[in-house]
Amino acid sequence: AQKCLKKNSKISAALVISGNVYFQNHQFEESLKYYLQAIESDSQNQSALTNTANVYYELKNYEQSYHFAKLALNIQSTQKTALSILGNSCLELEKYDEGKAAFLKILQMDSNDIWSYNSLSRIYQKTQDNERALAYGWKAVELSNGASDQHLNFGYLLYEINSDLTIKYTQQWLDKYGSNCIVQHMANALIHNDKITRAKIDYVQEIFDAFADDFEAVLAGLEYRAPQLIEQEIFRLYEAKKLAHLKILDMGCGTGLCGKIIAQKKSLKKLYGIDISEKMLAKAALKKCYKKLIQADIENYFENNKDVFDLIISADALTYFGELKKIISGCAKSLSKEGRLIITVSANLINDSDYYLHASGRFLHHQNYIKKELEKNGFFIEKISQEILRYEGENKVLGYVVTAQKKA
Repeated sequence: AQKCLKKNSKISAALVISGNVYFQNHQFEESLKYYLQAIESDSQNQSALTNTANVYYELKNYEQSYHFAKLALNIQSTQKTALSILGNSCLELEKYDEGKAAFLKILQMDSNDIWSYNSLSRIYQKTQDNERALAYGWKAVELSNGASDQHLNFGYLLYEINSDLTIKYTQQWLDKYGSNCIVQHMANALIHNDKITRAKIDYVQEIFDAFADDFEAVLAGLEYRAPQLIEQEIFRLYEAKKLAHLKILDMGCGTGLCGKIIAQKKSLKKLYGIDISEKMLAKAALKKCYKKLIQADIENYFENNKDVFDLIISADALTYFGELKKIISGCAKSLSKEGRLIITVSANLINDSDYYLHASGRFLHHQNYIKKELEKNGFFIEKISQEILRYEGENKVLGYVVTAQKKA
């Protein structure tokens, strides 16, 4: 394609091929330049119009993705990709009737199009037609033969709808796909099963591998504050000069949000990160602030760990564990004399239980339980403050920022 463009920079097909190369490498701005040049050269090039709509959708410019999808459909009204981009853009722009029409048109052409059922379930949920939302979501699960991405989408759909209908579908889901780790955890969370003491390793690994690419963008949309709250505690307790020489473990480091925010103020020479998700760790490695990244389950890591740290931090990683005995004990054994633990946990303000499995799949912890486990393992509690960790819609998600020091 590049050879053709050297001879003639206005060959529309070659411009599209060049744009495709950049798009496949997630270089969306570069791909957009080529697609727009292709359209300038040939305004009727449907591939260029559809691909431009797709790029704008990836860039979250939904007005433009909607516009170019419409232009592509003016040339060929049955083009499935353009219809799908149009439908999903309409979903983001709250043009629900037009979006619904686009996906129903796809299903007229292909009644087995899984993602059209999935998107329709979201549209019906947004328009509060819960019966159709769940029916279409369930259809997507079944057509996919229980694919992980469809299980995740269906689980979140059940959580968001949270009506009498969800009880029926949750049981149906468990009956048919109960051996799947995603179904096991999400369905048990929906019924608040108090026998579940932690999320299974394969469940946590699978969901975070799936969300790694969009993780930080999603958290930004939730006004996620846990890393900043951890950072505030660190710089309240340590001078930057001393901090640089501490051996620090970022427990459940994810994509490295904590490491990045701390390292912006002070270069850390001995920052280690541990996480169960290979894809999250790959994102963390790009931050270039960790000396070493370890793929392991937190509980299992502490059973065999021989490293000694001066500070262990954890932003929301413990929300996938109900019972914290092994982890807090492991932290105590892995900390140096007078070492510190700084963590955030979601607050159980629902009942008096030590922990509570919320319908979201996350564990909430009672303040008294956190204090009890820390004191039992030889920690002096320096500070526990209740804070807003993030938002879900307009609802505040409250948690505790806990700072504790190992007794000498």
